[in-house]
Amino acid sequence: MLVKNKTFKVITLTSSIIALLMISGCETSAVKRDPPAPPVAEDFIPKGHIDSPQQMAEQQPDINAIPGISTASTAKLPPLDLTQKELYSITAIKVPVTELLFQISQDSAKEIDISNGVEGTVTINAINQPLEQILDRMSEQANFVFEMRDNVIKIRPDVPEWRNYKVDYVNITKTSTDSIDMKMNVSSSVDGASSTLGKGSSSQVKVESKHDFWVQLDNNIQKLAQLDPYSISEVVAETEKDKKGGSQKVSQNTVVNPEAGVISVFTTDKKHRAIKKYIEQVTRRAEKQVLIEATVVEVTLNDQYQAGIDWSMINSSAFGSSGGISFSSPFSGPSDGFSIGTVNPLGAAGSVASGDWNILANLKLLKQFGDSKVLSSPKIMAINNQTALLKVVNNLVYFTVDVNTTTGTQTSQTTYETEVQTVPVGFTMSVTPFVSDEGTVTLNVRPTLSRLVGQVADPNPALVNSGVESLIPIIQEKEMSSVLRLQDRQVAIIGGLIEDENSNNRNGIPWLSDTPYVGDLFSARDDQATKSELVIFIRPIIIDNPDVYNGDLRSVSQFLKTQSM
Repeated sequence: MLVKNKTFKVITLTSSIIALLMISGCETSAVKRDPPAPPVAEDFIPKGHIDSPQQMAEQQPDINAIPGISTASTAKLPPLDLTQKELYSITAIKVPVTELLFQISQDSAKEIDISNGVEGTVTINAINQPLEQILDRMSEQANFVFEMRDNVIKIRPDVPEWRNYKVDYVNITKTSTDSIDMKMNVSSSVDGASSTLGKGSSSQVKVESKHDFWVQLDNNIQKLAQLDPYSISEVVAETEKDKKGGSQKVSQNTVVNPEAGVISVFTTDKKHRAIKKYIEQVTRRAEKQVLIEATVVEVTLNDQYQAGIDWSMINSSAFGSSGGISFSSPFSGPSDGFSIGTVNPLGAAGSVASGDWNILANLKLLKQFGDSKVLSSPKIMAINNQTALLKVVNNLVYFTVDVNTTTGTQTSQTTYETEVQTVPVGFTMSVTPFVSDEGTVTLNVRPTLSRLVGQVADPNPALVNSGVESLIPIIQEKEMSSVLRLQDRQVAIIGGLIEDENSNNRNGIPWLSDTPYVGDLFSARDDQATKSELVIFIRPIIIDNPDVYNGDLRSVSQFLKTQSM
């Protein structure tokens, strides 16, 4: 029974505890609590699809209040240097190079390998410099070569070694010789004896140009690669005999292969740097190109301009007070020669020489002095310091006849031998340009114009006695040689060659006009004297990009257009 009472008492106590907990839970849920956060301001209450249509209409912004698109340029920030290297500072006075290199290796946390032969002392003061620049400055004092690869610095002495260089240049050797001979005397020869009538005069102008790129490059690099105090006679050498008959050893530091465009040099790393810079500069200047435009005009002068073209009138009418024309002799040294000083590359009004040079504008200016006729208008492109030759001629053919008469006992036999001869008639021009880095072009120009003016019979008595007529052409030549210095796209005028031409024409009634004394009554004479001046316009154009469609030769692209099928 106690056990049960105990059980009842335990159950009653347990039920009381559960009821008490349920009552306390109901009281907790009925308690009013404060909000977990302060109230949100009205401006920060989210608005959107839960708003009424009227509220949304009232909140629509005014379209007129929207500002226009800004045309201001965006700020350009400097590019971010992602390859920024660590900077070091070092100060040393006569410190052994090996000790300094090991100290640099420890401070930069890099491994280092030093070959035998690296010795000497270094004095240097570098502040906030990259490691490569510090080692480069040290290598100039201690004569060593360094290489950085995969956190390892390799140091070796600067000893001679072979290195190959590519040179893209054509393998040619060119020699150009221009000679102008002017002789004013009369000479005759009979049976091997010659005589000269009168003192006469003679003049000769000779211009030579030799071009051998590979030989000059080889000689210059040999001087740059000269080793001192190293000697490579044991490596590569050749024995030559000097003019006195003895023998001498000549160290050959270069091996040139012009066909492949490769030159090999044996020298130290320090001199290899100088040779590389020299080759780059030589090839850059040697590969410059110039387009030379020339126009040859013949002006038949009017009666009021028999003294020649008045260039001051062209200067004032074409260029106003800002222009200028200076004259120099065609056979003088470097000059501006008839150079038009005002050049407008935009082709504005009042300018004859422009980027789009039009020869018609020049002809209109020359027409006020007489009838103008274009004889030739060539265009030729040349490489720096290379002579270019332009030849537009007709080879006139004539024959020379040689008569040989063999006399026998009873009869004589005559044989005729003919030999074909040709003479060019037309226009030829040779030009040698030189382009500077500043855009100045120096031209050595020699234009030549020849024409047929008549024929003359060979007065050989053997031909006359045999009744054979051999006509020899009479060729008239106009040529000049000049050195000009012009700017890019600047026009130069070479002129002053005036020619007198007399024509005597007689027309009349046949037979009656040839009657002595009274023949002039039945004939008419037309004697005319004309003067003509030869003018040559020359304009150099430096060609940086020889592309027809997108480069400096766009002006000729219109002539290359083809119609698609």
